[in-house]
Amino acid sequence: MHPILFKLSHRLLSSTLVPSHLSADRFYLHLSILKELELWDDAHQLLSTPPGRAICETSLLVDEIRRQVWKQKGLWAEEKQIAQRRITEKG
Repeated sequence: MHPILFKLSHRLLSSTLVPSHLSADRFYLHLSILKELELWDDAHQLLSTPPGRAICETSLLVDEIRRQVWKQKGLWAEEKQIAQRRITEKG
């Protein structure tokens, strides 16, 4: 039953006219659904947009999902660069 509900949620989010990146909570929900359905490429695509990157910088929950997506896609080098950039900027 859960996979059907997640697929329905994904269909509704994909067809809505209001983009998910307008709110960090909505963006997190969209990414959570993509993660549950294991749609890693779609999640990566959302996170790679300028609004997605901006939300990652301000929301710890969204950034945690971003790390999980990067891990599933094997993007270790990119994650290392992001971590180094954040350390040097804040340090």
